[in-house]
Amino acid sequence: MSFRFQKRIKLGKGFGLNISKSSITPSYRNKRGSLSSKGYSLRTGIPGLSYRKTFKKTKGSGCFFNSMIIFIICFCCINISCKNQETPNKIIDSEKQIMNFIIINEDKDDLVNKTSIDIRLNGRITIEQLKAIGLKLKNDRPSMQKLWAFYYLPENEIGNGAWAITHFKPKLEVKILGSTKESFQELNSKLVSGNILGIWLDNDALAPNKLFLVREHNKLIMKTIYAKSSITNGGEILEDLLKTKKNGLTKYNYENNHGEYYIIEKNGNLGLYDKNGKFKEAKKVKQ
Repeated sequence: MSFRFQKRIKLGKGFGLNISKSSITPSYRNKRGSLSSKGYSLRTGIPGLSYRKTFKKTKGSGCFFNSMIIFIICFCCINISCKNQETPNKIIDSEKQIMNFIIINEDKDDLVNKTSIDIRLNGRITIEQLKAIGLKLKNDRPSMQKLWAFYYLPENEIGNGAWAITHFKPKLEVKILGSTKESFQELNSKLVSGNILGIWLDNDALAPNKLFLVREHNKLIMKTIYAKSSITNGGEILEDLLKTKKNGLTKYNYENNHGEYYIIEKNGNLGLYDKNGKFKEAKKVKQ
């Protein structure tokens, strides 16, 4: 018995690289068939029946192989440049409110009629408004049986946790993963006891929170209040701080198992650090 290793790396828009033990070959696939440097296949429309043709190896086969590589690289470059273009959109909901959103990225796979879309919102919206955008995306792409849309707030990094989703698989699923508009407004209205020395907002996609630096009972304390979301019921965390200096900036140490600490940055924002460096920055809130 022998084993065969083969892997396909998707490059988007049907293009890819077929990797085997002996070679790496470029290829292109769509709903009508596939093409590579080794041959092509065409679907007949009859289940289980297709036409295949293998290219013969000749002296000129190297030219064909090089042509295939250039062909695919050109199309991939076009694909990537189109993919990175931000596309502004807008929709009017049932209450006549205009919702603006931007399509940051779309990755289509025509072979399986599936697409994945990253969308930037101006701010938090309602479930019904998310549903309206999801339906518009689907109506604009009727051939896509599976449509996965990921929604990001202005401060959120693409690919690092979406605030909400609308997925057709094939039925529509709408879910806010982070805090709702109402929960976030409730967070913004909260204050804490003690002499408040500074306030910062961490508008995290999944667990937004507000950090209060206070002096209370002759202690420096960081009070962090979380908004309700799909992963937390809210709540408050208290940390006793020790004020020091690092590279001319104010540093606040607190007891933890991960080497974490705070630094007030030159711009007034609050940097969150661990032993590997800064992993987040909360924006300063005017008092």
